[in-house]
Amino acid sequence: MNSMEQLRAARPAHLDTPTDPGTRSRELDHAFSQPRRPTSRRSFRPVWGLGLAGAVTAAAVVAASSGLFDTQREISIAPPDVPSASVALDARTVLLSAAFQAEAQQEQIGDWWHSESVQRSMSPVQGDSPYSIYELNKTEMWTPYAPGGEQVNRMQRLGFGFPSPDDEAAWKRAGSPSKISVGAPKPVKKGAPGTASYEIDREPGKARTERSRLVDGDKVFWLGKNVTMKELQGLPGDPKRLKAWLLASYKGHSTESSSTPMASDAWLYQVTTGLIADMPVTPKVRGAAFRMLAELDSVRVVENVKDFEGRSGTAVTREEKAGGGGVLRARLLFDRSTGRALQTDSVVVVPGGYQRNLPAGAVWNAVTIVSSGWTGEAPR
Repeated sequence: MNSMEQLRAARPAHLDTPTDPGTRSRELDHAFSQPRRPTSRRSFRPVWGLGLAGAVTAAAVVAASSGLFDTQREISIAPPDVPSASVALDARTVLLSAAFQAEAQQEQIGDWWHSESVQRSMSPVQGDSPYSIYELNKTEMWTPYAPGGEQVNRMQRLGFGFPSPDDEAAWKRAGSPSKISVGAPKPVKKGAPGTASYEIDREPGKARTERSRLVDGDKVFWLGKNVTMKELQGLPGDPKRLKAWLLASYKGHSTESSSTPMASDAWLYQVTTGLIADMPVTPKVRGAAFRMLAELDSVRVVENVKDFEGRSGTAVTREEKAGGGGVLRARLLFDRSTGRALQTDSVVVVPGGYQRNLPAGAVWNAVTIVSSGWTGEAPR
């Protein structure tokens, strides 16, 4: 079982849910940093960036793809250097500017909403010379505009890479094993979260394509509740009305567990950044989402942050407490000139819980959005 599979196992209701590539990183921190208790109620739960039908296939294997699933395409492993010029900016001003740019974009609806992403998840490897690795996966997803169709997921495990040259050097000192065992740290006390180790192969796996009928015949994404493509396209473009629409689904707990309390601002940040990063909404709605974020006092904005593709963007961030006294920073990286999402990730601020063996500043997990948009070309 890999780390992404552990996430799905910790969130049983997801196995009924549609989702699109991405989101999530925003959700990995909650799934791994806190204990998960299955609920008896039947509900669809979010897997950020995956379509509802995609959550089912993601439970078996999570991955990402590019273009026609060209496995020869170069995939960046380590996080690019972040320029020392990165500075915190006035969040409201930057986000309102992003809203204006997002609203100005032109989109033409096609037969399919198509997205490509690369997912990375960091794990520590214990031993005489400990090091960390990134588990790498690729995913390509097609979600139909019309109801009654199928969602198509093409996935591939890419093996593992290294967050830094020091990590790679330590791996070589350990004999450059082609297969390594990783896993969440053992529980610090009885009843604390923990998981058995699992093995990762250095070599890429075989690409795999799966098709799933849309839930209820028309549900395509999770946005506080399961929604249809028609509902997404009809969301209000006014930020106050959009906020009210979203908060109608807020029940006082996290998007991951009904037993974990979550403040409305934190919940709204997670759902709204998921909307911006993953959803086939209109440019007007995407702009309204940025305007909503601009009104949250808890968010910060940092400029000149590079994603794993080497693209420079702006990050809107929010810090959250994690298990074991840890603190994580959720980030949405976006292109200010278009309002388009580049990457969502989670950064370790204070090590603790599942992240206690990772250094502060480490990008613990990330979903890099290679591309997303409408297309008339059917999946093959």
